[in-house]
Amino acid sequence: MLLDLIDLRKAKWVPRSPQAVDGPKTISEIHREAKQQEREQRLQLDRELAKSREEERAKRKQQQDQGGWETVGSNPSTPAGKGRRG
Repeated sequence: MLLDLIDLRKAKWVPRSPQAVDGPKTISEIHREAKQQEREQRLQLDRELAKSREEERAKRKQQQDQGGWETVGSNPSTPAGKGRRG
């Protein structure tokens, strides 16, 4: 490995990323980046949920516009003719 490093230096190798020259990251930089990634993930999730809700609304509207009926699910554990009377 040491010989590889010597060969690279002789060939005037330049690192691909300028960040490699800056050295290791500090803990505060790592924490800052982690918070930023978390924010971005939350925003992405919020966008996906909003899109899903909008698609569901559009689907319902289309069904209503076509004269379709909206249905309510039934509870299979309640026998027919029996209500929720106590």
